[in-house]
Amino acid sequence: MSEGESSFLYLAEFRDSVIDIREQFPLLPIDLSIKIANTLDLRHPTIPDSKVLNVLTMDCLLTCYDKHKGVWYEAVSVKSKAEDLADKRTAEKLDIERVWWELLGVPFRVYINTPENQTVVVN
Repeated sequence: MSEGESSFLYLAEFRDSVIDIREQFPLLPIDLSIKIANTLDLRHPTIPDSKVLNVLTMDCLLTCYDKHKGVWYEAVSVKSKAEDLADKRTAEKLDIERVWWELLGVPFRVYINTPENQTVVVN
């Protein structure tokens, strides 16, 4: 687990509404991510040094609950630093993930391990 993922997990663990945390949640069936990539005119990720399509995974899928809203899910992609978002390929993969979760009606967000977030985690 990366430092960013560890930090996010600590923060999620202490949220009262979070009742389950799933790491590296696979986006299956792969056919849906392929269709999304094609629709967005993006190249679907492959296993490095091959042409075999890779199953995308979500860094964290949270199951949340409170007595007013009931149960809901939140999908979170974790990035170590804001500069990661400037990488074109990273942005393309995030876009595929974002559309995947939008189609399912699940909020999608990106967590960046900023110095401010790190301070909260340490505390």
